[in-house]
This record gives sequence, C-alpha cells and structure tokens, in this order.
Amino acid sequence: MLAMRRQGINFVDYIWSFGDYRPIESLNRSEQQVPSSTAVSSGMGRSLKGQGFKFVGLTIFYAFMQACGLVNKHLIGCHRFIPYQLERR
Repeated sequence: MLAMRRQGINFVDYIWSFGDYRPIESLNRSEQQVPSSTAVSSGMGRSLKGQGFKFVGLTIFYAFMQACGLVNKHLIGCHRFIPYQLERR
C-alpha cells in the first residue's frame, strides 16, 4: 500500500473504482445464491497482486468487498435490504 501511495495512487479510490464508485447490488433470495467470489473480486485480486500484495485470494477479496460496503449481499427478504437501498439515495 505504501508503494501505491508513492506512485500517487489513492487506495480508497483504487478499490472503489472496481465497482464504478458505487456498491454492487446483489439480488439474491437465498444464501445458496450468494457467491463466494465474483468477477469483480477476481479482477481486484489480480490487480492487487500486480501492485505487490501477497495474500489476495478470490474469497478474501469478496469478503473484503462486503465488509467495506462495496457489495450489498443482503438477501431480498432480509430486514436490512430495503433500509440499505434507501440509505444509499
């Protein structure tokens, strides 16, 4: 991350750029539909490996994306699904 900073790359902007600076919406109805990784998390992992990061597996970065709010994995029936949608507006 320090090497990225020296190159003038803002880590927050870099990470959010993978979702076009908006959370990626998930319209899953059951836990079985929730993926453990996506094409976006895979691309993020490859890109970060290119930046020198070492521990960047697909599942790890999808979980990272969830934790940071880059992806909304609330199920459609979840009590947080609609409030989350409204909070984003």
